[in-house]
Amino acid sequence: MLNELLSALDFAAQRHSTQRRKDPAETPYINHVIEVATILARNGVTDRTALLAAILHDTIEDTNTTADELAELFGPEVRDVVLEVTDDKSLPKKVRKELQVAHAPTLSRAARLVKLGDKISNIR
Repeated sequence: MLNELLSALDFAAQRHSTQRRKDPAETPYINHVIEVATILARNGVTDRTALLAAILHDTIEDTNTTADELAELFGPEVRDVVLEVTDDKSLPKKVRKELQVAHAPTLSRAARLVKLGDKISNIR
């Protein structure tokens, strides 16, 4: 699994290479996905799909990555979790947030973990 995690980190780093966080320091975006996966791991999550999806959770939403690409590289389970937590950026932010709340009860366990890690990271 270590090799898969490193491959996911490398993939995410390449895809997010030009992106910065909206914090005052404008930290590299890759720090966020690393933090999400770290939050999960430090809290006892060992599930391969959840950890890989944590690293890759914003690739479809924020880069030119396709769902097919994720499935080919990391498997359909990881792709499916990433799709579960991906917002439709063509919608207004308020609508996206409302849809997140509406869909939360239907998320898989892995997607719930990724969403929680993402929210914790964003609050920090």
